[in-house]
Amino acid sequence: MAMALTDMTKQEFEEFFSDLLERKLLELLVDPDKGLLLQERLQERLLRQQKTTAQGQRGRSFEDVAAQLGL
Repeated sequence: MAMALTDMTKQEFEEFFSDLLERKLLELLVDPDKGLLLQERLQERLLRQQKTTAQGQRGRSFEDVAAQLGL
């Protein structure tokens, strides 16, 4: 049976609020993709991108992409 907030003691309210806050933070901070596998092709692409970025190379400029998309 649910208890109304007005019927709770200060300690009961603090515990209720603490539990609620913890549940919501876990919902927001837990990685929804945890445990999923990347397709091999995507993993290879990301590794190539990481390597070229580490070498100082960058992709296309924001302006070029925006122009191509008509933004």
